[in-house]
This record gives sequence, structure tokens and C-alpha cells, in this order.
Amino acid sequence: MQLESKRLILRPFTLNDTHILCQLANDPWLAKWTQSFSEPFTLKRAEQWLRKTITETEQLMNITLSVRLKNDGALIGAVSVKFPEVDNAEIGYWLGSAHHGKGYCVEAVREVIRFAFSEYNLSRISGHCDCNNQASAQVMIRSGMRLSEQPHPPVIINGKNVSLYTYEVFRQL
Repeated sequence: MQLESKRLILRPFTLNDTHILCQLANDPWLAKWTQSFSEPFTLKRAEQWLRKTITETEQLMNITLSVRLKNDGALIGAVSVKFPEVDNAEIGYWLGSAHHGKGYCVEAVREVIRFAFSEYNLSRISGHCDCNNQASAQVMIRSGMRLSEQPHPPVIINGKNVSLYTYEVFRQL
């Protein structure tokens, strides 16, 4: 499986991504906003994360794709689709901080939303972000999602109780 947009290639991770994943994930900014990448993110943890991610993607349980620059193939982040319910999916995403503010995340999320609606019988795709993470909220808004009226229960991220916004987009009929 490989998806392409104007500037990006989205494809499954491989174990060859271990070192660069470790470098990207050891970013205090990323650790602040994600549950997956608390510091320190060791090579061992990177390999474990990759093995789990690769298996889930191969079995289509959850699909996590690496986000790569089309011009040089550099790994810059990830985007995922999880299927918690039969006709609903959840997206997640992250980029290394050196790649923020360039529209890459919006481009990747739009492509994954397009793919998920075209390949799966979904009626709704949602995403969540910390109420204080305005950059992530803007990614979802610019990707065509709207703030949900249904509140999301708080979660614990890095030992802190965090309130989340939920954004959603529905299949166009």
C-alpha cells in the first residue's frame, strides 16, 4: 500500500526506519502532545513500536503509514487510521518538529481521509487533540474536519490528565 500526494509519499514503515524514528520521536515537543513517544525514546522502544505498527498495518487492524518527502524519501512523520467501530475510524498523526508549518501534515491527513472513505465503508472519521494544541486542531480544520459536539473524556498523557477536542468529518453522499 502506498499513497501519494503532491509533495508526499505515505507508505508502511519498515524496520529500516528504526534510527530515524528514534531521532524524530526524541523531540520534547512531540513527547508533550503524544501518548506514544514519551522521553527518552530508545532504539529498543523504536523497534518495538515499529514491529507492532508493521504487524497491525499488515493485518489491516490499524493502518499506520510513514510520511515521506517525495523529492528525497526522507521520513518526516506518520499518519494512522484506527477502526474502533464498524463504520467509524480515528486518525492520528505526528511530524518531526523541523517539518512543522509547511502544510505537510494537512496534506497527509487529507490524503488518508480520502483513502479511508474510498476504501472502507465508513460514515465518519474523527481525530482528537489536546485542547491546548492549537496546531493540531488547525491540521484537522484545514483537512475538512469540524469540532464535534460530543465531548471526549479526559485521557492521561505523560502522567497528566488532559482534556481533548474531537474533530470529525462525515462521508460525502
